[in-house]
Amino acid sequence: MKYLEGLEAWDVTDEVRAIRQEMGIDGEAESGGQNYTIYHPRVLVFENGAGYDGYAANGLKQTIRDNSSPKITVSSGNTPIAIYGLLTNEAIADESLRKGLGRTTFYALDEVWPAGNMPSVSYATYYDENLVRPMGLDAEQVVIFDGWTTNPEGEVKRVDDILRDNPRHFGLIGIGPDERVLADGTALPASDHMAFVPKGTPLEARSGAVDVDLTTRYVNGNGNPGNFPFDRSMTQGPANIVFENDRNFFGGKGDRKKINLAERVLFVKPNPNNPASQITFGKNVTVGMDIPAAELVLARIEDRSRQIFPVAQIAQPTYT
Repeated sequence: MKYLEGLEAWDVTDEVRAIRQEMGIDGEAESGGQNYTIYHPRVLVFENGAGYDGYAANGLKQTIRDNSSPKITVSSGNTPIAIYGLLTNEAIADESLRKGLGRTTFYALDEVWPAGNMPSVSYATYYDENLVRPMGLDAEQVVIFDGWTTNPEGEVKRVDDILRDNPRHFGLIGIGPDERVLADGTALPASDHMAFVPKGTPLEARSGAVDVDLTTRYVNGNGNPGNFPFDRSMTQGPANIVFENDRNFFGGKGDRKKINLAERVLFVKPNPNNPASQITFGKNVTVGMDIPAAELVLARIEDRSRQIFPVAQIAQPTYT
């Protein structure tokens, strides 16, 4: 494993690839009756959350600087807030970046429905608070499903037509939380999705209107699903994310995502029952984690190293 000084991160790509190949995660995998090539992502473990945020923000900045009309897929939730803050702060001090932001279109992964149930926690509000107003954007620069629509299926088609005609240069993609048991004994299953893509969704599926799982409602409601009163959403599908983004930065921070990142993304053959695992059908993907989120990945690497180099086989020094 290589330590990357400028990134304050360990590059564990080779180690993860070796484990995946030993597990038979290579070649092709089936989804929806078709076979697709499996790719091995670049895998970075950052010393801390700040390193993760900085790397993601640099990906956004580089995309904006490298393209005359940048198109970026963005996600909501707690994880990206610091990333958007870093981008905003740099734009304040960098006129060329500010101008680049003025040429950029952001494409939201999803939106809750009906947003009128609690407009203050709709994703339209989220992007207004974290992108539009801080960065001085026009509202039209964020393409998002209309959470106030009375026809979600029609709205999904409207936005998906836009997505089809506008492949994105970069995608900022997260994963849901691991399974957990609440203090009252309630078991919340893992939310191993990207966007709101539900289990069983094949890779070729595009945008759709779908259910929101209880774990997502619990997390977004800060421990009370009643604070997130949405059981439906509109979301981009796996095909939009995997095939229409030139590059994807995918991952998460904190120990509540360590199981999903290890067991349901990196160390499982991509399949529709683990929706986020299908990110590894993408050709240009970086999976990023801070140390708490990487706990199980690092444990796998350490276990494999012990198997290859057993302590008993290593010559020990003799002291006299």
